[in-house]
Amino acid sequence: MNNSEVRNAYLDSNSILGFGSVVKEGSYVGESLLMNDVEVGQSSYLRNVIVGDGSKIGKWNHIRESTILGEEVITGDGVLLNKGTIILPYKEVSDPVYKERRIIL
Repeated sequence: MNNSEVRNAYLDSNSILGFGSVVKEGSYVGESLLMNDVEVGQSSYLRNVIVGDGSKIGKWNHIRESTILGEEVITGDGVLLNKGTIILPYKEVSDPVYKERRIIL
């Protein structure tokens, strides 16, 4: 896992965790690619997603299938990102995205 850390969380065997990434307590990461220095907050759920370098996922997030987060994206606590959401690099998202296949510029 290259100096990454999983703290009382579940990382399934089809996921890749980049160097220096952290998945905190109670979180689930399934069939996903987390690049380097990604932080996943407590009790978050990520399935079939790609998360770019340096991104920070807040607590209690639900990030659904086919979602892509660019580099250094920050999500607030309790954020839902529905299927197929794409967030360009260096954005901060604090509100849920209910509509599928939305692009955040």
